[in-house]
Amino acid sequence: MRRSRALGNGCDLSPSLTIGVHVMMRQIMALFDEYQSKENGKHVSRALKGNAR
Repeated sequence: MRRSRALGNGCDLSPSLTIGVHVMMRQIMALFDEYQSKENGKHVSRALKGNAR
């Protein structure tokens, strides 16, 4: 929701709340990135071992 629209509806988007949401989203993205990297590494290792046969 856009800030101007939220404020028009009586909602208050404090800067600390929006900063907190950004931090949380970065942490979630970092966790997902780490998971994807590990999964990719597993598949690459399996493919390399398969090609070495």
